[in-house]
Amino acid sequence: LAVHCRRLRHVSVATFSPHTATECRKHLSGGQLVSEKAVDQLRKFMEDSDVQDWLHKTEGIREAVDSLYTRAQETVEQRRYHVQLCGEMRNVVGRTVRDYIMEKLGILEAYKVSMRRRLNMPFREVHVMAGQAARWMLDVRDIITSGEDVERLVEVCNAVLGMNDVYINTGMHLESLTEEKISRLAAEVDDVFSNLIQMLRICARWTHLELQKGLSDIW
Repeated sequence: LAVHCRRLRHVSVATFSPHTATECRKHLSGGQLVSEKAVDQLRKFMEDSDVQDWLHKTEGIREAVDSLYTRAQETVEQRRYHVQLCGEMRNVVGRTVRDYIMEKLGILEAYKVSMRRRLNMPFREVHVMAGQAARWMLDVRDIITSGEDVERLVEVCNAVLGMNDVYINTGMHLESLTEEKISRLAAEVDDVFSNLIQMLRICARWTHLELQKGLSDIW
């Protein structure tokens, strides 16, 4: 029904509005999901020619965004929906931080060395967690970037931390996911969805992001 509602918006005799489609999905799932308006924002973002070029060059992120878009349109039971969406958002955020920003800046190995030293475990394998990496990049932002890049990096990192705190981390801890927490996730999901799109938009337009040389020697 929700898919049908979306298709109807593209013909002149449409009888369902985006709001009506949102309410239909809410009724069928037993709670608030991402609104049709928010889903449409992601669709329009993905259809932008510059964004398409960027996504084409960053295949892992493109696949993650495609998966998020598909999952966001589903109409399933509210708890299951938000748990799935948290996982999809975590994948998008993680790939953006690790596979684009850190790789492009050439700081991935420097981050791993820094974490091993911080933990006093020189031979430990380091798994990049977006939130932890974002805090680290904020701490060393004046070393790894300069000029306008610093502002962009700060904005992206703060967005990552905000999405983690408000939505993603909550949904990833199933053992403590109460009905009250699910209600909070539902209340925040549209804002978090918009913040995710804004984070991706910054990265897509960050065309002059340059590789930094020799940063691994600093740590």
